[in-house]
Amino acid sequence: MRLGREKIAFFTVNYKNTLYTRNFVESLSRLKHFEKIKIIILDNASTSDTISELERIKKMYHNIVECFYLDENLYYWRGADYALRRVYPLTEYMPEWIIICNNDIIINQENFLEKLMSLNYKEYGILAPSIKSYETNKDQNPFLVFPLNIMDIIKRKILLSNWYVYRLIVVIRENIKNVKFKLLGFNKNIMYYGNDFMKIYAPHGSFVIFSRNFFEKGGYLDTNFDLYGEELTIAEVALRIGVSVVYVPILEVIHLEHRSLGKYMSKNNFYKAKKAFEYVCREYLNKKVIL
Repeated sequence: MRLGREKIAFFTVNYKNTLYTRNFVESLSRLKHFEKIKIIILDNASTSDTISELERIKKMYHNIVECFYLDENLYYWRGADYALRRVYPLTEYMPEWIIICNNDIIINQENFLEKLMSLNYKEYGILAPSIKSYETNKDQNPFLVFPLNIMDIIKRKILLSNWYVYRLIVVIRENIKNVKFKLLGFNKNIMYYGNDFMKIYAPHGSFVIFSRNFFEKGGYLDTNFDLYGEELTIAEVALRIGVSVVYVPILEVIHLEHRSLGKYMSKNNFYKAKKAFEYVCREYLNKKVIL
């Protein structure tokens, strides 16, 4: 794969099922200026089937797509970081924009790339686009407008204190949400921010746009967790190096976010989320908030 001419590089992570990855790449291929991007796919815990399918995708878009195959599972954020370091070992090799995203993303906005390239990467650190949930049409950005305060941290620690406590709280939350919707006729969690750019604390981790400026100023992906730590670590690294996270609703993507297990995290993922938040508190939050 020839590097150096691309304006935008997409990094996505595949695990087992390649259908989402294929649909993601196909959606990108329909965008204006597709020829100006690179797509890098990291395949976790590769099998003969995933390698075969991803090689077919690579052959279809041989000047655009590159694949890396691993025997182990590095999960999402660590896998993306592995591929990023392999492709762009030095920041001067990077394009203006680096996008790290889930593979269950679809972009139907025909001029998405054009709109992104019209922005001056030197003026931004991280961009958070409008991420519409396919199931609910809810915009998943801004993920957090403001940093967590002491009460937010305590609430999260209680939520993640025990698997059964977590299940109980989720049930109560869902019931309250359903009652509010039936009585008031609207979903309080759906907010409209208009088309204005807005500085926020944390972007949703399913689709994050990094400028080269972020990396030139010393930014990096914190990979000291398996799952569920990307949003808060992105936010805290951005604060440390002095760059902004900006909600940019003129850029629109769709998150398919298939939820076969319902509203709950699996027990295994719960403990990964618990461990990730403990790390974030230890590394970042406890140093700013006395608990």
